[in-house]
Amino acid sequence: MAKDACLTCGKPLPANKELASVPNGRLVAFDPDANRVWRICEECNHWELLGPQAARVAVPELQGRYDAELAASGGQMAMAVISRKLLLFRVGAPASNTATELFASELHAGLGKGITWQFGAFVVLFLAAIFGAMAWLDRFATWEAIFDSKAPMLVFYTSMVAQGVLGGRESTRGRPAWLRWLWLVVLPLVFNQFVESPMPIWGRILCVAGGLAMGVWIGRSEGKPRGVRWAEGGEVMTYHDGAHGDQQGWAATTCLLFELTAESMDRVKAEDRALAWALWQAHHSLPGLLESLAERRDADGLLRLSSLTKAERMALLIATGARMAEPPAEVIAGLAEAERVAAIAESLDREITLPTPPAPSSPTLPA
Repeated sequence: MAKDACLTCGKPLPANKELASVPNGRLVAFDPDANRVWRICEECNHWELLGPQAARVAVPELQGRYDAELAASGGQMAMAVISRKLLLFRVGAPASNTATELFASELHAGLGKGITWQFGAFVVLFLAAIFGAMAWLDRFATWEAIFDSKAPMLVFYTSMVAQGVLGGRESTRGRPAWLRWLWLVVLPLVFNQFVESPMPIWGRILCVAGGLAMGVWIGRSEGKPRGVRWAEGGEVMTYHDGAHGDQQGWAATTCLLFELTAESMDRVKAEDRALAWALWQAHHSLPGLLESLAERRDADGLLRLSSLTKAERMALLIATGARMAEPPAEVIAGLAEAERVAAIAESLDREITLPTPPAPSSPTLPA
């Protein structure tokens, strides 16, 4: 029975809640032609080979689940997204871009549709929860005294101004330039709360200083340039946001997708939508699109999202989403070694199972 932890890094292989034959592991690869099944560790990308008996049981189930889903492949390996907890990789699958094209067309169709009703409902419920919590806290004398002092709102409004001014360049990317300074309309509220607060002057100054410190800290983080770097060819990409450590591989693709998706909720001009789709059609891959933008990189190799046009960012969104339908580069990188280890294991198994030749009989002496 296979262990439920990676043999290399020791990290547990989480349950996928999808497969009866391979219940643990969210990344599962199989080669039906060679009767091989692997579980791939999400932490270190190690391929763990299952035994031949376990593989014979698992392959029919894996093949059935794989065939029921759309897959994308470059000819070496294909990936089918079964659920958020399971990705299936079919080794030796024929080249297919069906899933890639579907993801790309879905993303293009969703460009410029504005805020969905689901997101709007979430915002309404979120605000209702905040007001409900404040109404409940008003029952307590301590909170009422704090709220009447104007201290919370003075800190909040001051923080909003600093955060908006410092982080506005990135947060308003692709929108009218004047929106960067929209937060300045909150300044009269800061002044009003400062004047009307019953706190002593030193208390009000502390609140403003605290709000400024908080806003500067958040605003500097939000205002740092977002962008990507990549090695020659565009296959190995790194996502940079300036606030956290750079993300690589599958994590970089995911972060870039989230970053661009937030912007895609804005209204998009018809000509920008058409140009974004034309850019995707011209390259049909994320590496190809990145290479076409290589000359736009900074001296340190960073392609800033703010340096791209709206249509180019939307094309990058389409290409990034389509790339999510294909096997991650780090998973593909482990295939050659996994097949080499599997071949060695199968060779050893054959040697062990070879029939033992009969012992030579003793010659019979004449009477």
